[in-house]
Amino acid sequence: MLAAMCFKLQECQLRWLAVNMLLLAACLACAPTSFAQETANFCSAADLEASYRFLNNPPNERVIVTFQNISSRSCTLRPGASACVPHGAGWVGFGDYRHGHTIWTTNCLNYDADGKPRSQPPITIATGQTAYLIVSWDSVSVGSTACQEGGTLNGFGFSMWAGSLLGDVCSVVHIDAYYPGTFDSGNTTLKIGASPKPQPVAIKLSPSGDIFYGDDSFWLYADISDPGGILPLDARSCPPMLIKTRTSNGTNWFEEIGGQCHVTENGPSLGRSIRMKIWTMGRGAFVGADTRVEVLALLSAPYAPEVEMATSNAIVLHRVESSTLERKWGTQVKGIAVSLSLDKHEYLIGEDIPLRLAVENFSAASDIWTGDLPCGAGLTVDVRDSDGRAVESFATSICTGHGWAQGYPQGKLVPVLGLTLSGQGRLPDRAGDYIVTVVWQPFAGGAPQMGVVTQNSSSAPPNPVARSVPVAFRVVPRRQ
Repeated sequence: MLAAMCFKLQECQLRWLAVNMLLLAACLACAPTSFAQETANFCSAADLEASYRFLNNPPNERVIVTFQNISSRSCTLRPGASACVPHGAGWVGFGDYRHGHTIWTTNCLNYDADGKPRSQPPITIATGQTAYLIVSWDSVSVGSTACQEGGTLNGFGFSMWAGSLLGDVCSVVHIDAYYPGTFDSGNTTLKIGASPKPQPVAIKLSPSGDIFYGDDSFWLYADISDPGGILPLDARSCPPMLIKTRTSNGTNWFEEIGGQCHVTENGPSLGRSIRMKIWTMGRGAFVGADTRVEVLALLSAPYAPEVEMATSNAIVLHRVESSTLERKWGTQVKGIAVSLSLDKHEYLIGEDIPLRLAVENFSAASDIWTGDLPCGAGLTVDVRDSDGRAVESFATSICTGHGWAQGYPQGKLVPVLGLTLSGQGRLPDRAGDYIVTVVWQPFAGGAPQMGVVTQNSSSAPPNPVARSVPVAFRVVPRRQ
């Protein structure tokens, strides 16, 4: 159920982002004819890298979005004519983070403090140069304007989902776009990713592998050194964290994340270490061939005058379509078979191991079906050490399912995504050589109507067991 909620939320995120991009395109289409002559030099989202600053002066909030030209050519940003637009069309869009829907705001573009239109010419930024825009609003009602629950903010080239950083919207939204250079609030020490002073928290980000497969199991590890013990921790021992990445069209994605955390106390003088495991499955930002990723930890209160963050190293993830994965099929039994492979042969102690699984009805005479994928697919994972002893560990995945039935038409390969050894309670906790096999036991005949698995249908006779090839792997100690 949690996985389904995650996918549903991500679907809403992507649809909402698409709506805002269409609104922006519609606004730009209304620009003067001279703009069409400049489109060859217009900055695209792929040309720009975005960074953010969050400033708070209650009841007012400001978000500064700075764009750096990372392309190999100069490009132009057009601030647009001064206008107040109802329903948030054209420049930025806000949404309700808690309930996942758009909220309608009145946006006023390029007006000064006295409410007079401000003329701002187009800005051309060369490779490596920057420009910024300012979005400001009141998060507490100071008049007759009703508040709307906020937490998400989208615009050209960026999308933010951060309920703790973005407050409710209780006023007209003011947008100032664009200014050359970088914004100076009088405090230049708290810029995300560019702090001139040593960070009190260090974050090392690493992936679970060099390559990840589209729509399959993949995660990130954040190893956090917190010598002063300043990071607050939630019920899962995780500090407040955000992830910064890019979608396939270049849009900079910035959102809050959770995960599984393990805290190690290093003593009074060394503080503590936190290892955070971040699940990426279902996140819309992880698409495209290559994805640049950073994570950030909040060092100050989310509504401080200027929010301070610590930034990790940046990594690039290389994505491969699951359809390109080489399948290693076990022996067919009555026309069905299961394929199993691992990404590599050697793993570190504690490193989770994704199972690259697929099943297929090659030529079964009867209809083949199981419960929900992945947990109700009728798969059983077995891991043995070199002495033949079964490996058991704490299962980290909880699957509730929806009671749906999954059919398997003849000749159609069905990947089973999202299963790992730790999730199945089969991850070795000591160095050694191991063998993993997977058994598939679907039902044959009498498949229920797609939707609900009834008690009677679940008593249908099971197929003979199909077994994968045994796959060997090794677990080695971590280097000290």
